[in-house]
Amino acid sequence: SSAIFSSCGTRVLTSSWDRTAKLWDAGNGECLQSFGGHRLAVSVAVFSHDDRLALTASADRTAKIWCIGSGVCLHTLVGHRDQVLSAQFFADSQRVLTVSEDGTAKLWSTVSGRCEATLHGHKHAVVASAVAPACSYTANLLFESKAP
Repeated sequence: SSAIFSSCGTRVLTSSWDRTAKLWDAGNGECLQSFGGHRLAVSVAVFSHDDRLALTASADRTAKIWCIGSGVCLHTLVGHRDQVLSAQFFADSQRVLTVSEDGTAKLWSTVSGRCEATLHGHKHAVVASAVAPACSYTANLLFESKAP
């Protein structure tokens, strides 16, 4: 589960084992939006850099891209063989990076929802991801879990 502030600091996005992510008003604690649709726990939820989109990653082996304003799921990203542990937007919000227990990282288009590349080679789970702020395509940081 996770909690993160929007870039302006007025909203908070949380993820939960209850299979949802929620958008909150940071000033008064009011729930502004609930993002449902995952079949298992939501491990992480993040804002796009312009705070217009949200990205959720789940134990159900998918990630979802959401419109913050409407709460509508724009794309369900299907292709990992195990739970998705982390996800990040690229600075241009045109691509996202997901990493999984299956030992892969995947680059996805936020426009089409299609997988553009799969990074193979880890023997264990890839448990965290980060995208360089000025990156427009492939710079990323991956950590491999040593747990069996």
